[in-house]
Amino acid sequence: MNNKVKQEMERIKIPADIHERAKLGVKKVKSEQRRRFKKPLVAFSAAAIAVGVLVGSASVSPTMANFASTIINSIFSESGNKGLEQVSKLGLTDMVGETKVAGGTALTVTELFYEGSKITIGYSFETKKQLSDDHHLGVEIKINNESVSYSGGQKEQQIDPNHRTGLIDFELRGNDVKDKFDLGLAFTGENGEKWEFTLPVQAHTNIKTVAIDTKQTVNGNNVTISDLKISPAGLVIAFQSDSAIDSNHLMSYLDFKVVDEKGNEIGSHSGGTMGEIKDGRYYYSGNRYFDPIGDDVKELTITPYLVLPTGGGGVEIDQDGKEKVIEFKPIKDDITFKTFKVKLP
Repeated sequence: MNNKVKQEMERIKIPADIHERAKLGVKKVKSEQRRRFKKPLVAFSAAAIAVGVLVGSASVSPTMANFASTIINSIFSESGNKGLEQVSKLGLTDMVGETKVAGGTALTVTELFYEGSKITIGYSFETKKQLSDDHHLGVEIKINNESVSYSGGQKEQQIDPNHRTGLIDFELRGNDVKDKFDLGLAFTGENGEKWEFTLPVQAHTNIKTVAIDTKQTVNGNNVTISDLKISPAGLVIAFQSDSAIDSNHLMSYLDFKVVDEKGNEIGSHSGGTMGEIKDGRYYYSGNRYFDPIGDDVKELTITPYLVLPTGGGGVEIDQDGKEKVIEFKPIKDDITFKTFKVKLP
């Protein structure tokens, strides 16, 4: 360790109760929050207990920020998501370690990973005030300073009453999918605080695309599976589908079961679906995300199926402001898709 780094470390004021805080974070996570844009983001466990201490001190100098960034990546590496853990282990994540302060609250973007359609971001949030159980951060993005359409999810983990870490992903579509761009990231607090970042983003090149182009039609419902992408972050299945207007949005519930040649099912992390009405039909497109596979896997068996809701309901408000309870009606499904196999390079 050189003298400059040593001097920076000696300047850090470590709280006297750091060990108790660490035990609290590891053994008993007080609360967990999930916000969804379209589909759920994968869960992750509480880790990086001392990250908040380092992040708060990392703004002292670039030297200390660089030193802290080697530890901050535990938000990915301890996520419980095999793909994020693997890209972290392989050193493929883009370490950021950039902190912005608003209203006495520090928000640090710790790292990010972009695999060509989805951006995953880790962040740490520390405030002097105790955070309420229902506290949440709003977030929006821009690409090259222009607004884009996206789906995604956000999840936070409370480390202690004043500190949370989080994962957030943004799934891009169509013309917004680029190999390289500037990401504008804007967080908003409950009291109007704003933390804005501009981060350079570049897609990782170690991604294999396997053309599938399989189309199935069942009871007037069409599904096309265009391709499969393979990377250290996992598998991505891209699809398009359409169905009749009176179909209860059946094709929006499309998912896939993936099994390798040894009979091992590949873990699924869902994904986003976007739709539109055109020519009297519902049209959908989306991606489904799965755990990474080993280099020894040479064939996958894929089965499309529908994950239909088993409960729900809501409230409808008419033009006079009167509320009407909408009861949940189970969706009947008699759709069975064919299983198909994909040879891998």
